[in-house]
Amino acid sequence: MGMIRQHRILSGITALLVLLTFAVWIGQNWLRPETPDPALTTTASTIHDTVELDSQYTMPDRHKAIVEPGEAVITPLLSPEPAESTAALPSTTPSATPVPTATPVPTATPVPIETDANGVYQENRPIEDFTVDNSTIYIKAFNANVRVLPRTDAAVVVKAAMGDRLTRTGYGNYWSQVKTAQGETGYVLTSLISTTIIYKPAPTSTPKPSATPNPSPTSTPKPSATPGPVSTTEPTAAPTINPSANEPPTSDASPTEPAEHSDEFHLFARIISLEGHAPSGYESYLSVATVIMNQVAHKYYPNTVTGVVSYPGRFSTYATAASGKPATYSSTVYQAAADAYYHGKRNLPSYVIAFITPDAYERNVAAGGSFSKMEVYKIAYNAVWCYYARDVS
Repeated sequence: MGMIRQHRILSGITALLVLLTFAVWIGQNWLRPETPDPALTTTASTIHDTVELDSQYTMPDRHKAIVEPGEAVITPLLSPEPAESTAALPSTTPSATPVPTATPVPTATPVPIETDANGVYQENRPIEDFTVDNSTIYIKAFNANVRVLPRTDAAVVVKAAMGDRLTRTGYGNYWSQVKTAQGETGYVLTSLISTTIIYKPAPTSTPKPSATPNPSPTSTPKPSATPGPVSTTEPTAAPTINPSANEPPTSDASPTEPAEHSDEFHLFARIISLEGHAPSGYESYLSVATVIMNQVAHKYYPNTVTGVVSYPGRFSTYATAASGKPATYSSTVYQAAADAYYHGKRNLPSYVIAFITPDAYERNVAAGGSFSKMEVYKIAYNAVWCYYARDVS
């Protein structure tokens, strides 16, 4: 009986404690202030801010109120005046500093090099930029034109001759500014002048015609009595002498001349016929023969006539002569060839080893060719006869 009573008491106490705990829990919920839902609060705040931004900021200023991740939240101070609120809002996006652009350095445009029809350079440097000079120079070409401008198409002020002394007052890339002894000024091609002294060529004497016997109208020279080339019509055979009223065949041949000449002699005579100046006669042909024989004797040339005249680039007439042309040549040509080939006759010094026509000489020197490195012995028989200074003993 006592046990039952004790059990009921414990059950009542337990129930009382449960009720008391429930009552305490309910009381705490009644006393706690209501906390809004964070999600609902954020949404409402965002909507409110958006409405406020729409009403207070123009479109270009709205990005200033956006907070980037990791940055402190800055609450904008709204103002009824958009201009003031815009100025008060700090920008969260730094403005890019403009990078100064480098000023391009102008590059100098090269002046094109111009040449005339003969390949002579026209000056491409302005006259005012010429290098100032005050030196004595000499004309080394057969003749040189001093022009009003440094161009070959400019007017000629004065013509200068070989050996003339001038004063150079300036120079460009291809032309020099010069002054003559008479005070005339102009421009001359630099390749036509020299800073070392150039002597004037020796005056040319008028060649005397060689004495030849007058032909007898009734006598006909016999082939066996007159030494010379054998008459033939074959292309490869020696040409025949073609006597004329002005150039009769000679009969004073040396006994050392063979009755039949070698192929080399006939080649030699053809070259002389093609290279000589017919109006100048015997002296012109002998001068050509002398130059060829001087080359044969020169240490830097082949030691045979055939080797000299066939050397590439020496005689442009070699191909024609080697083909058997001309088939005939005059007795004057034959006499000059025989005198030089068999008897050692010369009418130029042994060091004169080249010749060229005056026009070709001027072009060659202007272009800096081989004749610009040679000295002039004389101008005669429509040719300029040249030599190397080193060959003069």
